[in-house]
Amino acid sequence: MFWCNPHNPTGRLWTEEELCRVAAIIEKYNLWVVSDEIHCDLIRCGRRHIPMAKVMDRYPKLITCMAPTKTFNMAGLAFSNIIIRDPALRARYQERDKLFGMVNPMSLTAAQAAYAHGGAWHEALKQYLDENFAFVKAFLARELPEAVMYIPEATYLAWVDLSRCLPDVADLPDFQRLDVFIHRQRVLLFGKPQIGIPVAWNERYRIRPVEIVLSAEMVEMQDVGLEIVARQHQVPGDAPVFGHLDAAHGLNRKG
Repeated sequence: MFWCNPHNPTGRLWTEEELCRVAAIIEKYNLWVVSDEIHCDLIRCGRRHIPMAKVMDRYPKLITCMAPTKTFNMAGLAFSNIIIRDPALRARYQERDKLFGMVNPMSLTAAQAAYAHGGAWHEALKQYLDENFAFVKAFLARELPEAVMYIPEATYLAWVDLSRCLPDVADLPDFQRLDVFIHRQRVLLFGKPQIGIPVAWNERYRIRPVEIVLSAEMVEMQDVGLEIVARQHQVPGDAPVFGHLDAAHGLNRKG
């Protein structure tokens, strides 16, 4: 199972109680879990990231992925941290790394320098991002009050719900790739009409849901995710939610 903490791209920063609920399902079904925590340093000032490894401190089938390249804007250096608890799997990974992986000396030096001397820069970056989010939210409130925006708890992406700005017209001005994708494939990964996607599109393109049969553990995970979203945004449990927030990166239960 792949877990995203903080969630990418929504920027959701999971609470310890929520992580414990997910951990209980993982342990119940004895799952391998890869926790993608690459955005853990890009959180709002005053917030705290809780690693999955903290709530699953003795669980052996956990792999945690982080990277200084995301935090310090060094993506081109292709350097990451893979933390593998299981000794046998870690040995296999290291053997594979000898054959296929090469650590660029420049990448290693840059990562060491960033962790050792980049603390002040990192704090300034978080402040800068917070100010950008505040600027965008204030601008929308002033210039486009129908738009809905929530400042995310993590990452640097501003998600704006424009559904109230787009009436249900028969056509929209070539809404770029999404329109093309729907027109060609007649498939939308979410089965219900979503906030931000005009009802006319569902009728025009006869969008059909992708039927995905989830395993028992993913059904439980889906239920936890939808409950969290409904509680956070105070929406009915059966209401369609934009970008269903779940552990399966966009999977929705059939029906």
